[in-house]
Amino acid sequence: MNPDCTVREWNPGAEKLFHYTQDEAYERDLDELLSGNRNPVYDEALSLTQQVSNGLPVPPTETVRYTKEGEPINVIVAGSPIIVDGSFTGIVATYTDITRLKQKEAEVESLLEEKEQLLKEVHHRVKNHMSTISSIVSLRNNSTDNPEVRSVLQEIHNKIKLMQNIYQTLYTRENVSTVRITSFLDQLITDIRSTYPQSPSLTIETKIK
Repeated sequence: MNPDCTVREWNPGAEKLFHYTQDEAYERDLDELLSGNRNPVYDEALSLTQQVSNGLPVPPTETVRYTKEGEPINVIVAGSPIIVDGSFTGIVATYTDITRLKQKEAEVESLLEEKEQLLKEVHHRVKNHMSTISSIVSLRNNSTDNPEVRSVLQEIHNKIKLMQNIYQTLYTRENVSTVRITSFLDQLITDIRSTYPQSPSLTIETKIK
């Protein structure tokens, strides 16, 4: 670009990307040319141009520009001032098409969202299944008068509840990649201890670092 930010040179890559020929782009205001007559885009492009005009390069910046037909293109733009003998004589601007990259990012985000929804559904079903089993065992326990059967059913019920607590702790938090082991083991040991109420003499000592 010239010092007044009009196009001085327009290479074949720019023609292919934005569909303007060299003659169509020559001496046009670049920001107006690529903003598609959209004020927010033009204002953003103008601010980058002014930055380079003040002698400050623009690092690679992800943004949107428009083709001759008005189609948006995701690009990475960078700019550098041209300084000759200490004088500002123009700007070199580069644009890299990242449309396919953005499409892939959108596909990955969609897949991750689907995976998250699937995991939520799996967790929901697992919790429901364990709750159903626990309820069935509890009902059977209440429907029998046999002390031995009641003892066995109660132990089963306690163990199911223990599994529910472990699952709740490990897989239903926001961050499932890490577990604070001290609090987890303390709760786990407490739950295990309550699963065997028939052993009142049991003493547990822990040293967790």
